[in-house]
Amino acid sequence: MTEVQADNGNFAALVFAHADQTPDRLALVMPKSWSADGLGESEELTYGQLIERSRSMMAGLHADGFRPGDRMVIAFPLSPNAYAFILALYALGVTVVLIDPGMGAQKIKQALETANAKGIVSTGAGLKLIYRILVAPLRRIPNKYTCDSGLFVKHFDTLIRD
Repeated sequence: MTEVQADNGNFAALVFAHADQTPDRLALVMPKSWSADGLGESEELTYGQLIERSRSMMAGLHADGFRPGDRMVIAFPLSPNAYAFILALYALGVTVVLIDPGMGAQKIKQALETANAKGIVSTGAGLKLIYRILVAPLRRIPNKYTCDSGLFVKHFDTLIRD
């Protein structure tokens, strides 16, 4: 398999270049818990680890047919995988459409109708909620991924390739 490159000149190319120079430098600290004294447990990723995850996701997206100019709706909580995934999308030139569940049904419907998205990633519960409220706009999105299991959706892990 040929390695998918992040050389399209956007923000992701800068992050990839920085990671090549300082792979062991801390890139992300994601809180897992808080205590009265502040941050409790956290997950940390170096630039090298972040880029490794992003490259594997780029390979999965590429294998699923995503190309520059395609659009991906994202409606799931921030996590190290979310950041790596968004970076992978930018690196491929895929437009990221962020959906906040707090937007309300009408705004989500407008976003889905105008996004002309090739894919959507959400939690299983989020996808079920969107589907219940907005059946038609969601049906038009051909690739659906979730971190949970479900009918007519692919598991998010299918986008992670060695």
